[in-house]
Amino acid sequence: MSEQHAHHDFDTSPHPALLGISRIEMGGYDSGAPGMVTRRMCEYRAEKVHWLEPGRIAMGKLNMIAGDPGLGKSFMTLELAARASRGEIGSACGQVVIMSAEDDPNDTLQPRLRNMCANLNNIHFIEGIRRGNGEFIDQPMLDQDIERLQELIEDHHPVSLIIIDPISAYMGKADSNNNAEVRTVLANLAALAQRTGAAVVCVSHLNKDNGSGKKAVYRTMGSLAFTAAARTVQLVTKYQTTDGHDDPNAREKRIVSMVKNNLGKILPARVYILRDPGICTWLDEEVDLDADIFVNGKVTFDAPEQKIDHAVALLQDELRMGERPAGELLQIAKDHGISKTQMTEARQLLCVTSRKTKAGWVWSMPEHENDFEDPEGENPPPGFREILYGNQHLPYG
Repeated sequence: MSEQHAHHDFDTSPHPALLGISRIEMGGYDSGAPGMVTRRMCEYRAEKVHWLEPGRIAMGKLNMIAGDPGLGKSFMTLELAARASRGEIGSACGQVVIMSAEDDPNDTLQPRLRNMCANLNNIHFIEGIRRGNGEFIDQPMLDQDIERLQELIEDHHPVSLIIIDPISAYMGKADSNNNAEVRTVLANLAALAQRTGAAVVCVSHLNKDNGSGKKAVYRTMGSLAFTAAARTVQLVTKYQTTDGHDDPNAREKRIVSMVKNNLGKILPARVYILRDPGICTWLDEEVDLDADIFVNGKVTFDAPEQKIDHAVALLQDELRMGERPAGELLQIAKDHGISKTQMTEARQLLCVTSRKTKAGWVWSMPEHENDFEDPEGENPPPGFREILYGNQHLPYG
């Protein structure tokens, strides 16, 4: 992970609930009779957001990680659990609770956590729940057992992290496609997160609308209420490269991009690699594309100089017939994986001019600069006049 976002803008100190500090109950109007209970805004205490993972996983909140099956989402959550168990993030005591309906604790979870150097004494796997009548149930149900879950967290206080993988397996009788039922369950889970200060990370699969053009926020399986309730949502996708720039590690790499963050800014997508024997390692590599591009079909990642070439070709093609709105051009570039920074560099190379109109900024080619010249005044190199842009070859110059 790049360190430029790591600690400067985010509070990574333990959530107050992990330190045993409860919220101050201050007045409010509550007569005890049926009706609305209110409190003046001036009576609330302003609090900072506390982060388990700066800008990505919030403490005391619901967080979601989504992706297709088999991409290694559990590696990502277990790596997070390993760091929390060592006290590197969250509380110094580093207690972690795992609910996993898909991975066996003996042959999968424990070996992976051990390989990640986790403190296994601080990680608690929920095997099931015993009802009051003595009946043992393999999987707790969040629509019925939220109080039992809170009791467990209090018994192991302070718990920094709760992993629920996948969330759909623990919804009980609640219909995962029914907004109202999902919201009710998740509201109780969010309240538990707030009371305990733990970061609750829910894992979800994607639905089958791949390539549909839908925004990433609509691609999680089940009701939209899952992503609506979560304060942060991250998307795990495959890493891809362009032909001619093959990465020998591409098959083991994964892209993790932010779908939403209601508590702060959207940070750049980042990359992790899966190494034998089951170790997840974050790379110092950021990808300047958003989740909507990753989730809708094939994505290619070019060397930076190639992306500038693509931006140059785009500008020459789009401005060939005259000036165009700057916002429109930037959106076209974004749709093809070209960043605003790369467009700015391409503008400088082509000496594109800009002027402000009543409708906004517009860009145009310079009147006497029909041919490309680089900053040194040299001609473009051989083969440089045709750039592969998207799925078509655009004339260059």
